[in-house]
Amino acid sequence: MAKLSFLLSSNRRLALAAAALTAGITVVALLSWAAAPAPIHQPIQFNHQLHTAMLPCAHCHTTVETQENAGRPDISICAGCHAGMDTARPEAQKVRELAEKGITPPWRRLTRVAAHVRFSHMRHVGAAKLDCELCHGDMAQTTTPPPRALKTIDMNFCLNCHESNPRWVNPASQARLQSASKGGKLAAPVAAAMGQLSGKRFFSESHLKQVLAKTMENDPEANPVEQVWDNLDPAPHPSTDCIACHR
Repeated sequence: MAKLSFLLSSNRRLALAAAALTAGITVVALLSWAAAPAPIHQPIQFNHQLHTAMLPCAHCHTTVETQENAGRPDISICAGCHAGMDTARPEAQKVRELAEKGITPPWRRLTRVAAHVRFSHMRHVGAAKLDCELCHGDMAQTTTPPPRALKTIDMNFCLNCHESNPRWVNPASQARLQSASKGGKLAAPVAAAMGQLSGKRFFSESHLKQVLAKTMENDPEANPVEQVWDNLDPAPHPSTDCIACHR
């Protein structure tokens, strides 16, 4: 009888454990689903691969080289090719119907930067001659509109790109970094700060080095880790160069 009771008790514990595990998995799944951005649906199932095989990006995104925003294609651009086309494809028919009415499809923005970030397509595409796929991924090869951006644009993404090319590094910041790096002055502060800043996605290690170098230059006796940490919230970047990227 005691053995049967023990077995029943064990089974009950296993059942409770299984139920708790299932509940935990469900909660994690729900949280992940809630955190994921909602899929974006475009009014036209635009085939980038078909169009970019014949046209450059700037043909439709007309201000990508000359203004801050790249611009979304106006119906007049679509009509320039589609008005005289005779095709039974449903999406092409949608374009022709909109062109006849002079209505531009309500294109939905796929890639966004934070509202406080200053980004100019003109400077990156027009002046620096960067390829669109660097930030947007292989959009040119998509045959239907992706529901989400192919690449995640955050501060680390921008910093890692700028700091990978000497031409894009602020000369004054680079000089401070080189000066403070001599003799390994930054090794201990950076290691300590990176440990404290674990999970703070807006701080890359390379950017942290720049901030610490400037702090040490301004006040060699100060604790650079404490100064950075004190300024993390709500202003994570105690650098006077913030206006270059932030509004």
